[in-house]
Amino acid sequence: MLKNIRGAGKIGCLIWIVILGAGAYVGFKYLESRWNYLSMREQLSEVAKFAAALRPFDEDIVKKEVIKRGTSLGITIYPEDIKAKEEEGEITIDVYWEVPLEFPGYTYTQDFSLTVSYRRGGL
Repeated sequence: MLKNIRGAGKIGCLIWIVILGAGAYVGFKYLESRWNYLSMREQLSEVAKFAAALRPFDEDIVKKEVIKRGTSLGITIYPEDIKAKEEEGEITIDVYWEVPLEFPGYTYTQDFSLTVSYRRGGL
């Protein structure tokens, strides 16, 4: 009896295509933000090495460099979300940022936090 209903298979197929498309979109948005996180972790390590070479240590220069590197990756980082300090020859940089993942009718905010340390002299 159900075999006589025209278009039922096409509607079911269309629903599955929409579900798979939505899943692929969500996956892409999530993986893009994770890729940027990993790229920022690498960039932050380079900034910590750069900061270790600064004599004397200057937090403002480090913050500007972190913001510049984040911007190059498409990440918006505010100066108040960056903490850079030097204690006993060890440079520590803490960075926090949020990435809004926008979907039709809903925005999910994903929080990221990184802490990188580098000892002067590379030890």
